[in-house]
Amino acid sequence: MGNDLKHFLSSKQHNPTKIDGKINALSLHMDRMSERLDMHAKHLDMVERSLLEVEDEQVTAAASQKGGENALFLIGPESLITL
Repeated sequence: MGNDLKHFLSSKQHNPTKIDGKINALSLHMDRMSERLDMHAKHLDMVERSLLEVEDEQVTAAASQKGGENALFLIGPESLITL
């Protein structure tokens, strides 16, 4: 890779203005991609929260069906235990 860069910089095609323009374009592209990744991460967080809310509602519904509103429940990985 270093040899390619040395060859490019020593060639007659070396144009600092053109290189700076490409660097700026790549920098802008990276900034946009970073913003998109942030947006997708926020969306995934919202989806995860929604799924957790639905799961909580399902556990609450199962608990109320199993033992009534005033029962105390332990929620295990496989089942719902009424105390």
